[in-house]
Amino acid sequence: MVAHLSHVPRSCMASWLLPNGPEYFIPEFTSAACTAARMVLAEDDARREAVGLTLIHLLDHGFAIRPEVARTIVELVPEQRAAAAAQLRLYGADPMNDRARIPYPQQDVSDTSSAALLTHIALAVLDPDELPAARERFRNTGDARAAVHSAALARLGPEPREDALVRLTAGANRNRTRSESSAVPPSMLRMALEDGTWSALVSLALFPDEWKSPHGPVSELPDLVPSGCAAVREMLAQDTAQREAIGSALVDLLDLDFVSRIEVARTIVDLVPEQRLRAAAKLSGYLANLPNDPALVHSLHKDLSPTAPAAMATQIALATLDPGQSEAARSRLQLANGHVEPFFAADFAQLGPQHTNDVLARMAARLTPRRVQEMFTLSPYVDRQHVYELLHGVVAGGVPVGLVAVPLTVLELAERPDAVRLALESLVLNPKEYLVTGGDKDIVAAVLDAGPEFQGQVTAALWWVVRKLSLNRALRLQAAARLGPSDREVAERFLTGPDSESARLERAAVAEAWRRIEEALTVHAPALLGGLAAPASAEEVAMAEAQLGYPLPVDFAASCMIHRAVDIPGAGPDDWMHWDVSELAEIRENTADDWSSRAYVPLTVEGDGSHVVMDLDPEGSPGRLIYSDQGWDPDPDDERAPSWLSVLESFAGNLEAGCYRYSIYDDATGAGELLHEHL
Repeated sequence: MVAHLSHVPRSCMASWLLPNGPEYFIPEFTSAACTAARMVLAEDDARREAVGLTLIHLLDHGFAIRPEVARTIVELVPEQRAAAAAQLRLYGADPMNDRARIPYPQQDVSDTSSAALLTHIALAVLDPDELPAARERFRNTGDARAAVHSAALARLGPEPREDALVRLTAGANRNRTRSESSAVPPSMLRMALEDGTWSALVSLALFPDEWKSPHGPVSELPDLVPSGCAAVREMLAQDTAQREAIGSALVDLLDLDFVSRIEVARTIVDLVPEQRLRAAAKLSGYLANLPNDPALVHSLHKDLSPTAPAAMATQIALATLDPGQSEAARSRLQLANGHVEPFFAADFAQLGPQHTNDVLARMAARLTPRRVQEMFTLSPYVDRQHVYELLHGVVAGGVPVGLVAVPLTVLELAERPDAVRLALESLVLNPKEYLVTGGDKDIVAAVLDAGPEFQGQVTAALWWVVRKLSLNRALRLQAAARLGPSDREVAERFLTGPDSESARLERAAVAEAWRRIEEALTVHAPALLGGLAAPASAEEVAMAEAQLGYPLPVDFAASCMIHRAVDIPGAGPDDWMHWDVSELAEIRENTADDWSSRAYVPLTVEGDGSHVVMDLDPEGSPGRLIYSDQGWDPDPDDERAPSWLSVLESFAGNLEAGCYRYSIYDDATGAGELLHEHL
């Protein structure tokens, strides 16, 4: 991660070409950026200079893509050829300061390395006078690396193409002397010069041992395995005589990257099933002796445990090749922890119906809204009704799942009631997330669009939010605004005004919460009752509001008229106690004079100067608690609680559930603090 961060300043200069494209540090970014540059100039030639400078910066993204960037410069902005060539000459003269090394400081930049060869090929694209030197460097580069990059050299012209073909043919002739390998057909050699991936596959077929070494070509082409699987399909479609050589190369691909083994195994089953036994035998041997697995040669962190990613990927690949290993794969998944399983969930599910159900159960146990739609598309064996049953259980456990499809109308009519029920229950569980207008999270609009028969359920869900006293008042008003005209008028009367029914119920709820808290403290920590101050009068609360310049929320004002200040050491993860209500305005002036809003009122201070803050801004969500980290301006997005009542009710419930224990730190006086557990 640090290496990539060091790559950011210059990489971001090309990001304007692809504002919604892939991440800048993956190989696909450069190809896509070159294509985008063509489109930009086709539409607006006035941006020529900006495109030219950006393409020069793309030369710094990596060695492997330099020839492609150089060709794009020659095609689009030839006036930049000299500047680009000068930059590459600097890197050639001082390879240790080549910017392409920044993310990969261990990159080999010797005269016979891939880095040196690719840089010189790109230089020859920009400056034809460099062609003889590029051909000479190709002749001096090691066999495996030369074969990998033969396609890049071949594009320089007829003579370089002949150099590459001669080199590949010589390697193929040497390969014929190896009894364990089949010869690479000449047609495969010629096709390798047309595409970089084919060239790499030919290199693998010719020099498998070099590829498996720690410094082999695979360290420079991390995306070879998946792109190679795609390329062999086209190869076989063009020339079936390559079948044996490709089958051998696919089996060797298993040795390069354990993460991609599953894809390789599926490709073998699909294209060359006669290689299944050989491939399965190889993987069985690696599972029996993980320390000698050649794919781990290229791994920085070698976890050899039975449930490590390497073992999991290998087991799934083995079961793909040999269905007799399916139960062993299920057993291994049962042992895997929640950090490993998500990486292989879809691959494991492809093994069969039971495997799919195993993964669905694990996903449901650790579900996030983002993964809901994945459950329905996990594999061909998904039983959609079973997924709905699992999701209903998740929601019943208090975890919202949101919308299972956007729009809901894409679902079959029979599925929509389940999907609507899940959506509306999610809205009730997390109205802040889903009570939005517009976008993919607008559950109200999505359900109404699913059919008029769901109108009554929408109204019931919105009324639940309106009546939920512990929610922020602004959120409840937002729910009221989404009701139909007649319900909306009733809901707004219910919510608004100091004498509204909602205000009366909130005051009663605050009193009940304090009764529960005091009763629990009396039993478990009576010494802490001294931290609950006497009541404030209505006049004192009104005076505090006048000094603050904002009305206090109904629930907080009601709480202050029961306890004007609260000081319970250790009370909750967010230390929800507060200073005396009559002092809040003065404390705000002393501690928050440089904050962005006077509506931010500090309630507490922590040892590092951090504050729990009540937001009283009438234009936002007055009454919610937000956080000021180390005294900095409070972060409006760092909401700790939607209302003071929610804090009281949560604390009361946790006290009653035994989530706290009282720890005495002064035996003489019995003074102590509450330590929260299991929260």
